[in-house]
Amino acid sequence: MSYTKEEREEIAKNIREYMKQPHKEQFETVSYGGMKVLHRRLPHMNYYDRDWLETIARDVEGRIFHP
Repeated sequence: MSYTKEEREEIAKNIREYMKQPHKEQFETVSYGGMKVLHRRLPHMNYYDRDWLETIARDVEGRIFHP
């Protein structure tokens, strides 16, 4: 199933809105007394994170060619 052009634009817009946030969500598995628990962290979003998200948004829009 392929997304329409409008759906791709909406997804890219949502990615760019997420880039404006000061923090990113990061999930890790942590062991507490032998039990594995999913732990949510909120580290700061840095330049590399924003650059990578912009690359993903461009790819979603179809602006990156994959030979």
